Amino acid sequence: MLDGVDIFEIYTSAGRSGTVNRLISAGITVRSAKSYKNKLVIRTYSRDRQKVIVIFDALCYNYKIIKKGGVKSALSFCKNRPALLAGATAVLLMLALMPQFVYDVMVVGDIDDSAVYAALDECGVRRGMPVSRLNTDALATRLLALDGVAFADVDISGSTVIVRLQGELPPVGIVDVAAKTEVRSEAEATVTRQLIFSGTAGFMSGDRVQKGDVLISGILGEGESAITVPARGEVYGLVDYTASIMFTGTRTERIKSGKTKTERIISFMGLEGRPAGSPYKMYETRTESVKSCFFMPLTAKNITYFEIVDVEITETFDDAKDRLTAEALSMAIAAVPDDAEIKNKSVAVREIGGNYVIEAVVTCEQRIDNG
Repeated sequence: MLDGVDIFEIYTSAGRSGTVNRLISAGITVRSAKSYKNKLVIRTYSRDRQKVIVIFDALCYNYKIIKKGGVKSALSFCKNRPALLAGATAVLLMLALMPQFVYDVMVVGDIDDSAVYAALDECGVRRGMPVSRLNTDALATRLLALDGVAFADVDISGSTVIVRLQGELPPVGIVDVAAKTEVRSEAEATVTRQLIFSGTAGFMSGDRVQKGDVLISGILGEGESAITVPARGEVYGLVDYTASIMFTGTRTERIKSGKTKTERIISFMGLEGRPAGSPYKMYETRTESVKSCFFMPLTAKNITYFEIVDVEITETFDDAKDRLTAEALSMAIAAVPDDAEIKNKSVAVREIGGNYVIEAVVTCEQRIDNG
């Protein structure tokens, strides 16, 4: 075909290795040489055809060319396969025309996508439209008019419209502290330290407070000389977070049963097939996408469903103790606020009504005021 390879058959039973050496000595590349009972088959490049013929004629060989490579061969190949030729022509035409039309719209930024796509649709931006009709400056100006947009830029990369947006910073709130005359406790805690900016502390370090207790009062002084000031400050305390788990003798574990089902969804020019979905009641999903733009913009998505089943496992308390302890501590720690500092962790085992109960306590220091 287009590789330009000729195949010669030489009908002789002697001097076959000499024939190959003679061609090589003449600077002819021998692609392959196969020896049969009464003939030698040699493959050479079509560009060396005339040299090979001269050598074979000079040696008075009885030969014939059983295949000629080069452009004519390629044309003959295409002529005998009109469907393949038509398909290749269509693909080449599509590849030539694709950069002239919008295939995809990509929005990058922290702005509500629905409002952005609505504005783009209003401006006539959609798949399949000619790229030449896009006015990127006008689009950027329209997007800047959206609520919360501080920066907008529109660019075209091939057949993809890329929209880059950045939102405005949230307004700085102004808090009226003058109206606040009490700071109350948000939790049951033991006071550890206090920073009183304005007002009078209601407790001292080491005192136990309940949720709702007044930590800072806006009243200064007593009797007729008392005045009201804003109550401001920070109060920190030790707060306990607890979690309990009862030992039941069994545990349920979810595992993969080994059954799977995979389906393939093809996406083309914004059109995508509808997945059939998982045949299992409980399952995990793994999705793999392969995007190809070599011949045409196709995306193949393989969705694999793994069946999950519940398995009940019997265990003794000694076997379960470490696992239950870790789970109880994990539950208690999960309730701790992000800005709190863990000071202590403890676990106790209690027997209630013949059942073992594991109780985890996590003590942390945190702000307990509502200011």
